[in-house]
Amino acid sequence: VFTPFYVKEYLEAPNSTQERYFPMWKEHKPQHFDNPGGIHEPGAYKWRCTGNITMFDDYRNEIAEQYLKEHESLLGEMHIVRLFEQLKPMHVLHLDWSGDCTHYCYSPWQFDISWHGIAQGLEVLWKKRQGQRK
Repeated sequence: VFTPFYVKEYLEAPNSTQERYFPMWKEHKPQHFDNPGGIHEPGAYKWRCTGNITMFDDYRNEIAEQYLKEHESLLGEMHIVRLFEQLKPMHVLHLDWSGDCTHYCYSPWQFDISWHGIAQGLEVLWKKRQGQRK
């Protein structure tokens, strides 16, 4: 899955190298802090997750999606592995009852969603690439 650190390397690589990759973007996962938007704010209580968030703040994915659209001529059409919406109700999946909460759904169950999205992306990108060669 594509990360910002590899964009420059990918773009500067020869075409033969680029053909070995299927670039994708994996959405940022939602946070579930007990405050408006769910994201951590200075002074907020760090160890409490909540399922009562009604308006999630998705600014990271909004910025990334806008960047990918603006740079489509350089990067090509980028498959986005959609996780944010599916993980919004999953606030209980990432709480460590010892008092530490990452606020990013780190749980074995989220990997099913991630790998399914990656598999879908590979299928779509593979078919597009094969169609371009004909």
